[in-house]
Amino acid sequence: MKAAHSDAIEGGRQARTPVSIDGVVPWPEDVADRYRKAGYWQGRSLTTYIAEQVARHTNDVAIIDGTTRLTCRQLWNRAGAGAQALLDLGIGPGDRIVLQLPNGWEFVALTLGCLRIGVVPVMALPAHRKHELTHLAALSEAVAIVVADNDRDTDLRQVAQQVSAAVPSIRSVLVHGDLSSGPIEYAPERSLAASLETVARFAEADYEPGGSDVACLLLSGGTTGLPKLIVRTHDDYAYNVLCCNEVSEFDSSTVYLGTLPSSHNFPLACPGVLGALFVGGRAVMLPSPAAERALRTIDAEGVTVAAVVPAVAQSWIEYQREYHALRGNTLRALQVGGSRMPDELAARVEPVLGARLQQVFGMAEGLINMTRLDDEPEIILNTQGRPVSPADELLVVDEHGTPVPDGTPGALLTRGPYTPRGYFRATEHNARAFTPDG
Repeated sequence: MKAAHSDAIEGGRQARTPVSIDGVVPWPEDVADRYRKAGYWQGRSLTTYIAEQVARHTNDVAIIDGTTRLTCRQLWNRAGAGAQALLDLGIGPGDRIVLQLPNGWEFVALTLGCLRIGVVPVMALPAHRKHELTHLAALSEAVAIVVADNDRDTDLRQVAQQVSAAVPSIRSVLVHGDLSSGPIEYAPERSLAASLETVARFAEADYEPGGSDVACLLLSGGTTGLPKLIVRTHDDYAYNVLCCNEVSEFDSSTVYLGTLPSSHNFPLACPGVLGALFVGGRAVMLPSPAAERALRTIDAEGVTVAAVVPAVAQSWIEYQREYHALRGNTLRALQVGGSRMPDELAARVEPVLGARLQQVFGMAEGLINMTRLDDEPEIILNTQGRPVSPADELLVVDEHGTPVPDGTPGALLTRGPYTPRGYFRATEHNARAFTPDG
């Protein structure tokens, strides 16, 4: 797919030469034109939305990570430093890097740094090790891998070297934490902290991605096999965030708690961390959703929205019932997704936690459904909502692909402005997973 950029100069900046990445399935041009004309796609990079909030809320806190508090401007500068560090390593627009970091300000800053210059992060998950990381790096032809030094008694620096040995395209390893003390055999290490604390000096005008450029590669779900890579462009992913922001009523007063791994689509962009930054709100990052720390953080930081899976919601409810950790009553909404929430558990959210339940059903490949905060209790407690976009198209069909009457079970087909038309470099699977008309 070759990105189609506008030649127009916006704010004194002109879009750079488009970058072509083999293996990306494009939307048909007539469909893309329709989405642009309807205003769903605005031809902008994700970070232009955040840059507007940096200008409006320069000195407001954007990220809280333990004792670290970064204002919008400080976060933006760290992202710029990260972008320049990548450029210094010879990593530029269109290059892919495997990104495996715990929840923290570093994850946010480096992700924004990638997005600002068109580097494509491959969003690995915290539990991934050599097998999965090697698959992701090889499939994406990654040129770098970013890891923490250790995780649960595993030296991830050694894992990164093993991946580098297996994937010749990798030429750099960025480490969050301490660098290796011994010799480096395959790919040189660089400190992530140092990369994010250098004064930004890159010429941003030279590296502004266009809306149709690839923004990131997310991972498919499922319980068997290795994950497939999901291509998200700046246009479609920004629209994903904007739709979820509207439904979830995010604004500059939003304080979002990120406890699920932020490389997942749900806590990243539904609306997630990006959603908070899109509106000048703030994100509070925690490494895990453990109830004691999470609930006390909600109280201490005035968190208004949090996103969890049903098992975490249950643990929070049980902890609150026993210890009454929430006292300030700031939590306005609890988003629950990842799997179907039992009705009896859903009914306990608001009475115990004081927050309106927002049920979420969706996938990183596209379709997102949410209950609305003002829906009737029966809808909130017993359903997983409805599509967030009026342009989402849904069809329920039988085993022959024939649409079935309302109320009849079948297979769900979907397409729309934030539902990609194919997985990355997966021709055979795409032939099975997608109908001819997308």
